[in-house]
Amino acid sequence: MCPSLEYPPQQRLTLTTPNGAAARATRALVLFRAVLGDEPGQALLALLDALQDPCPDGDAVRQAYARLFSTLAEERELDTAALAGNACQAHLLRRLLHDENPFSRKAQVAPFSSLGPALVEQARRDLRRLQALYSLDVEDLAARAAEACGEAEPFPSLSGLAPLRVAPLPPVVQTLLESETGPSR
Repeated sequence: MCPSLEYPPQQRLTLTTPNGAAARATRALVLFRAVLGDEPGQALLALLDALQDPCPDGDAVRQAYARLFSTLAEERELDTAALAGNACQAHLLRRLLHDENPFSRKAQVAPFSSLGPALVEQARRDLRRLQALYSLDVEDLAARAAEACGEAEPFPSLSGLAPLRVAPLPPVVQTLLESETGPSR
């Protein structure tokens, strides 16, 4: 038993998402599964899996966090056209924008009205799952990972990685954000 790592259920969920375990939700991706198929995506999933254990294996957590941090640091710190958000969010956005799948390929060549309702519904489901992962609290993630490894201080957070330059948001991302929060100023 790991008494120092026993969180009440509502706190356990803040590590992942308010709607449940992010790792399980993202493993259910159908159309956009390649978004998490690269090394940072797999490291993030491994870290979330390791931290879901009631008594996490400190070595597995340390390895997964190190892999996630180092791959995102390499990408983020040298990025000359970084997307907005922390390193994890920017990485997910970039992977999503460049993902080739039946939905994105058909949407490029045909009007939205010609997409099958099942394809549109699956895309919505996948995007909701990815949005939950995008909303992950990386400060909490760093603190929980360090605690699972017996560290007194949180690990450096993915929000502390700084790109060389930040690019403006792609129009499609800006539209999606405005549809949720209203126009940005």
